[in-house]
Amino acid sequence: MQQGYRIISIEAADIYRHGQENGVSVGYNMPESKSDAYFRLFKIYLDNSLDLIELEKAYKRICRKKFSFQDKSGNEYTLAVINLKFNYTYKSENGKPIKK
Repeated sequence: MQQGYRIISIEAADIYRHGQENGVSVGYNMPESKSDAYFRLFKIYLDNSLDLIELEKAYKRICRKKFSFQDKSGNEYTLAVINLKFNYTYKSENGKPIKK
């Protein structure tokens, strides 16, 4: 039986900072695929449930892409679900916090 998937957890302030530095059209730049920095983003564990099973079926049907991938240790990862945190505020170059 499948145990679940590891999902990405990103701070909203980091996404906003990347957008300001690189332009909105670029958005958030992920680290190089399959690197240590890339796998460190997968901090949250999504347990197996009926909702997850239905999400996987719908994703494969609508997007026609693979839902998950495995690392060398056999851990399952997915990019279909992310966790967005709002713990920090973005501070511009002059130190003034921006609240959006």
